Amino acid sequence: MALFLLWKIIRQIAVRFICRSYSHPVSSHCPTPAVGAYSLQAFGLHKATTEAYNALTKKRRTIKGVEPTPMRRIQEAFLTGAYSTGLADMPLIDLENPRASLDVEDYLCHVAGYALVEFAHPDDTRFPVFAVSRGGRGLIFLLQGTAYATAAEIR
Repeated sequence: MALFLLWKIIRQIAVRFICRSYSHPVSSHCPTPAVGAYSLQAFGLHKATTEAYNALTKKRRTIKGVEPTPMRRIQEAFLTGAYSTGLADMPLIDLENPRASLDVEDYLCHVAGYALVEFAHPDDTRFPVFAVSRGGRGLIFLLQGTAYATAAEIR
């Protein structure tokens, strides 16, 4: 759950910086009307039109762009501090006295730890949760295998 929240926050930040949706017109990096309204909705964005007046040329100009929806602005206000709040909830880690354990119960409480686990997901699982290294060629998510997992994933 924590990884999903972190991914969601990173995605929102990336869209904000790539699109520059607050004041810039639609560019090739942003979702465009050709992509469709559904993709804009998926990122919490909508098309907006703004009128501007240039005092030097004495002409009005229409600026079309993409900006966050009101709901996304509310979500950003709440999620801005999610990472730091999550870190504040972490207990102090005793790095001087680490201990090994084969008992699953030791990983279920509010602890920081990891373990090498053997896992098997049901065959109809669409999104396996454990990443397995491909030896320097990235990660893959298998239905069964052996992987390192954090205490939060073991829960």
